[in-house]
Amino acid sequence: MENFEWKHIPSAQNPADIISRGVNPEELLSLTLWWNGPQHLDIPEQFIVPSITSSDELYMSELKKQSDISLTSILDFNFENDLLNITNNYMKLIRIFSYIFRFLHNVKNTSRHSGPLANEELQKAKLHLIKRIQVTIFNKEIEILRNGGTIKKVS
Repeated sequence: MENFEWKHIPSAQNPADIISRGVNPEELLSLTLWWNGPQHLDIPEQFIVPSITSSDELYMSELKKQSDISLTSILDFNFENDLLNITNNYMKLIRIFSYIFRFLHNVKNTSRHSGPLANEELQKAKLHLIKRIQVTIFNKEIEILRNGGTIKKVS
C-alpha cells in the first residue's frame, strides 16, 4: 500500500457527487455515471490524458452552494407549561432545559457542545426556569414594577 497516488476526479465525473448533491430516484435510473462509473475507468491507464491539476477555482466551483434556509426557534410558554405539568422533579427539568438550550446552541453555532452537561449549561437552565416561574407567579407584581410602581385601573 506504499505506492499509491491521489488523483482528482471532477464533480461532473464523480458518481458519489450525484447522491451527495441530491437527485430524484426516477432520474437516478437513467444516469449511466451512477451505474457504470466514469468512462475513463474503462480506458487503459497508458491512454489516459493527464487531467489538469486541481485549482482553487475548480475546488470552489464544486462546493455545495450554501442554503438560504434558516431555522427559527421559539420557546413557547405552552411548551414550557407542558414540561412543567409532566414532572415536578426539579433536576429533571433542569436537565431537559439544558439539553434544549444545547440543541439551540449547536444549531446556531459552528462550535458544538457535546458530552456530559457542563455546569454553565445547567446554570443557564436554572436561571431560565427560575425566571419563567417568577414571570408566571409574580406576573401582576412585575407589571406594577414596569409601570413605575403604579397600579393601572381597569375601567
